[in-house]
Amino acid sequence: MPMGFAGSRTIFECTSAMRWRAPWRLAACVLAALALAGCVDREPQQRAAFIHWLDGRVAPMQGAVAPPMPDDTREAIGGYARHYAVIEAFQTEMTQALRVSGEATQLLSVHTVEDLLARRDRLLALRAELHRVQASVPKALVDARRARADLIQAPGLKTAYDAAFAAAVERPAQALPPLWPLIEPTLASALQAADFIALRQGEIASEGPLTQVRDPSVRDALNARLVELNLHSEALGQARTRWCALAPAECTP
Repeated sequence: MPMGFAGSRTIFECTSAMRWRAPWRLAACVLAALALAGCVDREPQQRAAFIHWLDGRVAPMQGAVAPPMPDDTREAIGGYARHYAVIEAFQTEMTQALRVSGEATQLLSVHTVEDLLARRDRLLALRAELHRVQASVPKALVDARRARADLIQAPGLKTAYDAAFAAAVERPAQALPPLWPLIEPTLASALQAADFIALRQGEIASEGPLTQVRDPSVRDALNARLVELNLHSEALGQARTRWCALAPAECTP
């Protein structure tokens, strides 16, 4: 009888142990499956999403400003966001240079002496900003080319990336600098006239398009500066046309 009781207890203990182990085994299997799912290689899908973005939005872009990448696309391309960051870094400098150049073409379109005087401080600041972007854009191009050379890409991606890089980096970098020789002489002439007006403010009476100067020598000196400024109107028009081609979404008549 004791032997039977001991045997029954042994059977009970073994059965209980098996019942307790089964849920843990199931949980372990579930965790293993989740771990395997987490290790699935998503690189092919990420690469395909990146190629789709480059081919569909960047390579065919118009002008010099690449479209901003949406958050869902950035998430879809995964680690390839680092590759696109090369283009974005250059685009940051290009966007700034376009802003400065575009503002200059607008502010230099002056019609009155009052306009010149009112815009003098901003034109002075724009001159400094133009000098800065004239140095920063070529440097950004060198940096982008160097970073691009360090990227390792599959052949299909490399083809798409090369086309996007040409559209968003190489072509804008070549198209923007020709604007500056059209803008700078106009800006220098405008500042020369504005400085003269500021210096002789007490002798120049201006209201809208009408300007009165009693001293003939001051009047002649002012007219000479305004005539010189007007000589740059054609170059300024060319600069504005070129700028609009580079930033069509921002261009206003």
